[in-house]
Amino acid sequence: MENIYLAYQSMQQALQIEGIYPTDRVIGRGRPLTCAFTNDFTPKLTASEAEYLCAQFGLTLPIHVLVPHAAYRRNSRYLHCHVWKGSTAAPFPCIDDGVMACPPELHFLMMAQENNIQQQVQLGFDLCGTYVRNAFWKENEGRYDLTPRTNTTHLDEYVKSQKGANGVRRAQLALSYVQDNARSPKETDLAMGLGLPCVYGGESFGMPLMNQEILLPEDGRKLMGSSRCWCDLCWPEVKLDVEYNGYNYHRGRTNTTHDRARELALATAGYKVITFSHAQLMDGDQFDVVVKEIAKCFNKKVLHTSKKYEEQRKILREVISG
Repeated sequence: MENIYLAYQSMQQALQIEGIYPTDRVIGRGRPLTCAFTNDFTPKLTASEAEYLCAQFGLTLPIHVLVPHAAYRRNSRYLHCHVWKGSTAAPFPCIDDGVMACPPELHFLMMAQENNIQQQVQLGFDLCGTYVRNAFWKENEGRYDLTPRTNTTHLDEYVKSQKGANGVRRAQLALSYVQDNARSPKETDLAMGLGLPCVYGGESFGMPLMNQEILLPEDGRKLMGSSRCWCDLCWPEVKLDVEYNGYNYHRGRTNTTHDRARELALATAGYKVITFSHAQLMDGDQFDVVVKEIAKCFNKKVLHTSKKYEEQRKILREVISG
C-alpha cells in the first residue's frame, strides 16, 4: 500500500464506532514507528486495500485522508482528500504498512473546525484520559486503564505552534477547560457538567483535578490501610471529592464497607465526599438535586434562569448523553 495519511474524520470514526484509537496499533517490529507528512505525494487506494482498512479500523467509505496541496486531491469512492497546509510538527504514527494516522494533537486541532465548545472539551478529555469512549457500548463496558494518547501540555504546545490555522481559537478556548487523567467517559462528562462555566451550560464550579492523589494523616491510614486515596473529581481549594459510581458499582457489601472507610479516611484529611450515580448524572432533575449539595461546599447558590443558559445546558446535556 502506498503511503496514505488518515485525516481526523476517519480517526474520529474509528474512535466512536470501534472504540479503537488507531495509534494504539503502532506497528514497530523493525518498521518505522512514525513518518513525516511529506509535501509531494498523491494518495492511492485499491478496492482491496480500502476493504482491509475498513475491517481493520472500523472505517466506512470513503476513507478520509490528508494531502499537502489541492493539486494532490484524488477523490474516489474509496478516498476523500482534505488539504492541510499548516505545520505538521507532530510525526504521524505508522499504524499499518503504508498507513499513517493523524497525530492526536492535529486531530484535536482539526476537529475544532467542526465541534462546538462542549464537544471539543469532551474530545480533549478523551484524548488525555486513560480510556476509549464508544457511543455504542453500554455504560458499564469499555476500554480502560490505557496510556493516554496525549496530554494537555502537548496539545497546548501544538495548538500554539499553529497560529493562524483554522480552529486554533476554539481549540485554545476548549483547552482551558481540559484536564488530564480522566479514567472513564462518565467521569469526563460529570467534570464538564459541574466545572464548565454557565455560558457553556455547566455549573461554574471550576474544572476539577481528575484522579488526584490525597495523602492521608495517621488516622486516615489506619482506616484505609494505605497512606493515600485518589479522588475521581477533586477541588482541593474547598476539599471536595466527587465520586462517580456506574451501573455495576456497589453490588456487594464489601464495596459498601470499603467506600465508607474511604469516606471516613478522607474526612480525617478534611475532605467531604459526594457521590453521583449513573442515573443522577444522566437525569437533569436528579443532577440538579446533587448540584445543590455541591454548591454548599462552595458557599454558592444555584440560580440559573437565563434563556442563554438553558440553551447551552441543552447542548451540554446532548453531548453528555451522546
